[in-house]
Amino acid sequence: MENKKTTSKEKVFIKPDFLLIPLPVYQNNRLDNIDCFVYAVIYWFYSLKDGKCTASNATIANILNLVNYRTVQNALTRLEENGFIKREYQDSKKRIREEIIPLVTFRVSSVDDKVSSVDDTRVSSVDDQNKNIYNENIKEENTVVQNFEKFWHEYPNKKNKKKAFEKFKKINPSEEMFALILEALKKQKKSPQWFKDGGQFIPHPTTWLNGERWNDEISVHKIENVLSADEGKYNNYAN
Repeated sequence: MENKKTTSKEKVFIKPDFLLIPLPVYQNNRLDNIDCFVYAVIYWFYSLKDGKCTASNATIANILNLVNYRTVQNALTRLEENGFIKREYQDSKKRIREEIIPLVTFRVSSVDDKVSSVDDTRVSSVDDQNKNIYNENIKEENTVVQNFEKFWHEYPNKKNKKKAFEKFKKINPSEEMFALILEALKKQKKSPQWFKDGGQFIPHPTTWLNGERWNDEISVHKIENVLSADEGKYNNYAN
């Protein structure tokens, strides 16, 4: 059997030993695994091999052991639509592609020689969106904590604060709903039922929240008309 010799016109192609996928690309739920791997190959050419990715769809498919190079074309379309790559063409009709530019790349810190965090990636609108979502979540969580502390301050039967907070956090009341909760709580604190027998019938805060008791209809009487001499000891408990 004769050995096939490599001619001068044939290009010896070396596949990468490993591929890197930036976290914003990997975490994007509009992309599938093939899209992520295609991006990793583009990044390999751009940052680790030639400083420029001029690879054809067939070349990228070869690296990833894909049978159909059209799979690469579809992946490139999704990556570009989601702002992760930019394709440059030699002609106005976009028939001859010149290069593929990855828009999310890593850079190395000059201080500790470690791969930088997502905050240091270059050109990524996805990063900005993630930051905004993170900041909004922090803001919302702070609001929930502040509102719960106001609720806890008003509620007379202070039992199992941790469990009550978990329920309050799950409810996550809007500004209007929280105003309704506080208004109802202040009225119920003055009701005869909550003064009876020294306040022993006041529900635990978690129970009150679970039952959405702020929606209860109550008949409010003046405290002095419902307090007995014995119940007067509970006056400070309701205030």
